[in-house]
Amino acid sequence: NNKRNMKELLKKVINGEINNAQIQMSPISHIEDLLEELGINTNDNELESNGWQVDFWIKYEEKYQLSGSLYYGGFTFTKL
Repeated sequence: NNKRNMKELLKKVINGEINNAQIQMSPISHIEDLLEELGINTNDNELESNGWQVDFWIKYEEKYQLSGSLYYGGFTFTKL
């Protein structure tokens, strides 16, 4: 199950097992739902984006960052 696999990758970053994880492109709201299930506050996030390919960076709790391109994909979840 893709959702379960993504949640496991997010959990590994949050627990510090890995520094970052490449995750499948999916609606950001779905990723934020998984982060909420894992105890991360997604309500007070800081979103930055640019350009036609919509590169984006979203910081959560000043500890984690979701980044990628809404045009090309390549989402990464990182512990800062």
